[in-house]
Amino acid sequence: RFDYAACIDRIDYAACIDRNYYAASIDRIDYAASTDRIDYAASIDHIDYAANIDSTDLTSIDRIDYTACIDRNYYAASIDRIDYAASIDRTVLTSIDRIDYAASIDRIDYAASTDRIDYAVCID
Repeated sequence: RFDYAACIDRIDYAACIDRNYYAASIDRIDYAASTDRIDYAASIDHIDYAANIDSTDLTSIDRIDYTACIDRNYYAASIDRIDYAASIDRTVLTSIDRIDYAASIDRIDYAASTDRIDYAVCID
């Protein structure tokens, strides 16, 4: 015999379980979202706290970490500037750039030649 009522019950029960799981998964998503917000807020707090420490008094470790952070930012910026300069070099240099570049080469060559002269004098 086909037990229609039992079949319906099982379907309802399954639907109920699904709803519970779905609700639980939504809860987990909400919880995760709230923890993300808490973590984000905490990170903001740390930044604010660090900023507050910066404005008052930094320990040497904090100063080193803070400096390292700034250095990394500056380093990245300097790399960008070097890359930008290199790309300009590869395309076209203004005459001023060429003069500055030539002057810097001359200074290097001059320094090298004076080194050689000093060395020669020393040998003499």
